[in-house]
Amino acid sequence: MASADGTIEAVDRLLMAITDRNHAKMVASMTTDCVFEDTDPRPNGTRIVGNEAIAEYFSGMGPDDAFEIEEKFACGDRCVVLWNYHWVREGVPGNNRGADIFRVQGARVSQKLAYTKNG
Repeated sequence: MASADGTIEAVDRLLMAITDRNHAKMVASMTTDCVFEDTDPRPNGTRIVGNEAIAEYFSGMGPDDAFEIEEKFACGDRCVVLWNYHWVREGVPGNNRGADIFRVQGARVSQKLAYTKNG
């Protein structure tokens, strides 16, 4: 079983790559068969499979989009991140709070399941 510290380090690498909009680092921080379940469209979201497809999805974030991490903790190969997502669309700011549940395998994220409060 992975250590909680190693799990958090793996998740942090992916989160930093997303924040930096660095496609290559996003791909490198996930397993090739990584699964991401997004929150849209409601109610069940979208399932994206593969590190390249997931990195492409996050590369499409707007220039004003940002995740504020509120809390993060791990147990073994699982990590929970509570976040507040901020954006600006047509000059109007918005936000959405939620949580991601990650699974890490071999120092890379293999699963990212997103859940949200707004919706």
